[in-house]
Amino acid sequence: MSGSVDEITAFVKTQTPGAEVIDETPLIESGLLDSFGIVQLIGHLEDTFGIAFNDEDLVPETFATVNSLAVVVEKKRSSTSST
Repeated sequence: MSGSVDEITAFVKTQTPGAEVIDETPLIESGLLDSFGIVQLIGHLEDTFGIAFNDEDLVPETFATVNSLAVVVEKKRSSTSST
């Protein structure tokens, strides 16, 4: 899971230079990601990992922290590689 955590962390840091981002950083509540940032992050993760987010994935809980998002990414990666 560290690959997706690292990728998410790096992306958020490029969007908010100087921000401290760790695994449990609240992404939305802290203001690090707004709706446009979420859309950009989704596109980046889909391109980087060859996954697709569904409507069911687009809930606040998914984007609560780096770790919560990484869990979803890893589930999608494993289901994509097994098909």
